[in-house]
Amino acid sequence: MTFPVFIKAAHKTRISISKEIKEVNRLRMRYERAMARSLYTAFARVGDAAAEEYQRRQTIDDALRPLQGQLERIYRAHYEVVINKFASRVYENRKLTSFGNFVFQFYAREGAERVVGVTNTTRRRILRAIRAGEDEGLGVDSTAKLIKEKTKGAIGRARAATIARTETHAAASYATHEATKELNLPAQRKRWVSVGDGRTRSFHAAANGQEVGIEEKFIIRFKGQEIAMDYPHDGSGGAANNINCRCLAVYFTDEDALFDSFDEPEDTPTGGSPLDDFLARINEPEPELFEEAVEDVLADLPIGETFVSPFEAGITNRTFKEFARKTNRRDAWAATQERLSDAMTHKSYKIEGRVVFRGRSLADVGSWANDGLTDDAVIAVAGIMKELNYFADWLNIPRLRGIKPVKRDGVVGNMGDGILGLNARFVNNYVKDLDVQDLSELESEYRKLLAARAATQAKLREVQEKIENTTDPKRRERLYKQRDKLREELLNDRAHQQIFNLEQQLGSRARLWYVGNDDSSISKPWTAEEYSAHGLQHLRSLMYHEFGHHIHQIYKKRRSLFDKTPPLEGELKKFWRGYRKVRRQAEISTRYGETNEKEFFVESFALYMMGKKELVHPKALDIIERIFDERGG
Repeated sequence: MTFPVFIKAAHKTRISISKEIKEVNRLRMRYERAMARSLYTAFARVGDAAAEEYQRRQTIDDALRPLQGQLERIYRAHYEVVINKFASRVYENRKLTSFGNFVFQFYAREGAERVVGVTNTTRRRILRAIRAGEDEGLGVDSTAKLIKEKTKGAIGRARAATIARTETHAAASYATHEATKELNLPAQRKRWVSVGDGRTRSFHAAANGQEVGIEEKFIIRFKGQEIAMDYPHDGSGGAANNINCRCLAVYFTDEDALFDSFDEPEDTPTGGSPLDDFLARINEPEPELFEEAVEDVLADLPIGETFVSPFEAGITNRTFKEFARKTNRRDAWAATQERLSDAMTHKSYKIEGRVVFRGRSLADVGSWANDGLTDDAVIAVAGIMKELNYFADWLNIPRLRGIKPVKRDGVVGNMGDGILGLNARFVNNYVKDLDVQDLSELESEYRKLLAARAATQAKLREVQEKIENTTDPKRRERLYKQRDKLREELLNDRAHQQIFNLEQQLGSRARLWYVGNDDSSISKPWTAEEYSAHGLQHLRSLMYHEFGHHIHQIYKKRRSLFDKTPPLEGELKKFWRGYRKVRRQAEISTRYGETNEKEFFVESFALYMMGKKELVHPKALDIIERIFDERGG
C-alpha cells in the first residue's frame, strides 16, 4: 500500500500512517472474531428454537422474543471493550472506566437502532424460509430444517462476521474520534486515510489525504452527492460507506509530523525496485469474509447485506490444497451438477426445446460433462462455480445451467444459453500451476537479496565516513581494505545475476502494462488473466470473463434468454460506435478487449472482479458498478 508524503516539520510526536493502520487492523480483527462467535451462537440458538417451535405449533413468536435482549447484551459488551481499548490508546493515562460515557452515547446514537435492525432481519430470514418451505410443500419437519440452514452453518457464520466487522470498525473509529476531541489540544486536525489497493472503494480512494479540523466533516462524494462524515465508519455515511470499509482517520496537531513509515529505513529494505508496484498488485489476498463458507466445499456462498467480491476472500493458490482435502471429485461434481439442474427452472430458461448459441445443444442443459479434467481441476471449477452463482444471485439473473467441454485447441472457454464451455487442457494446466514456486516465495527470496545488498551498501557508507574522519595511517589502511572487500561484494557477478534472474521470473508472472503507459518495451496483455498470478487466479479470471458474457446476454431481459437485443448489449453497442480505434488502443487494458464491445465489457468485468479496478475503462466501470448497485431493479 502507498500513501502520500506527509508533513515534515519540527515536532514533538511522530505519527506513522502505515504503522497506525497495521496496529488498528490487528486490534480490530481480534475483537471482530470475538463478536462474530457471540453473534453466531445467538443466531444458531434462535434458529434451533424457531425450528422446534415451528414443528410443535407452526409459530415462531416465542422463539424470537428473547433475541433482541440477547443482541443488546452482545452489542453493549462489545462496544464497551472496543471503545475502552481504542479510547485508551488515545489517552493512556486515563482509567478504562473514564470512557463509560462514550459507550452509553454510542449505543444510544447507533447501537440500539442496529440491534433492532438485526433482530428484524433475522425474523425476516426465518419467515422467508417458512414461506419457501410452504411454497415447495416441504412439510413441517423439512421446513424446520430449512430454518436452521438459514441461521446456522456457513450462512450464519458469514453474516455474523460481516456484522462483527462493521460494528468493531464503527465503535473503534467513534472511540478514537471522541477521545481525541477530549484531549482539547490546540489546532487539532484529522486526515482521512484509505488503504491503497484494488479493494478500496473509488470514492474512498478519492478522499485519501483529505484534511479538516477536528470539529469539521470529511466530505465523501458518492453517486453525485456529498456525504458529510465525522470519521470513517460514521453511521451518517450509510451502509455504502461503512460495510467492510478499512479506512481510518489519523489525528494530529501542528507540532506533529505525519509520515509514511515506508519513507524511512526499514528492517528489510526494498531497494526501491520498480517491481514494487506490481508485486503489491499480484499478491493474493488472504481469505476473509467467506473464510468459514469456503470450508464447506458443497455449500453456496451466502448473500449478505452488501456485495463482497469472492475473489477477495475465496480459495487461493495457498489455500487450495486445504480446500480440496475436504472433498473429492465425485462430491464436488455432484454438488455442482445439482445446482446446474436447479438453475434450469429459472423463468429466463422456460422456453423448452431451444438453444440459440452456436455449439450448444439440449444435451448440455442441466449437466456437467467433465471429461478430461483432473481431480483437482474438477474441485477448482466447482469452487469457482460457487462464486459465479453468488454473482448471479446478487444480480438477480439465472445461474448457469450447464458446463461442457471445449475441444478446439485455440479456444480456452466460451459462453451461451447459460452454458459455460471450458477447455480441459488449459484448465488442467492452470490448476497444475499451483505447484509452481509460489509468488510469495519468489518475492521473499528477491527481498532477501535486496536486503543483503542494501546492508552491504550501508556498511560501505559507514566505512567511507570513518575513512574521511580518520587521520591515523594504520587505521586508514585497515579501513581501505575493508572498503575494497565491501565493494567487491557489491560488484559480485553471481549476486547480480541472482537478482536479475528473480526479476525476470517475477516479471514474467504478471504484466506491467498500465493505462497511459508510454514504455514501448512493455507490451499490452492479450487477456485479463495475464495480469494475475498463475494457478487458480488464471482459472478464476477465465471463468469471470465467461460469466461476463452471461451477464450481457441476459441482464434485464424481461422475458427469456431468447429475446432479441439484450438491453446491456444495446448500451454497449451504442458506446462502441463512437469509440475510435486509436483511443481503444490507448485506454483499454487488454488487446482482446479492443476487438468488440462484448469483449470490452467481459474483459473489464474480469479485471474489476479480480480487484484490478485501476485497469478498468471508466465506461465499463460505470456500467459494472451500476448493475451491481441496482441488482436487476
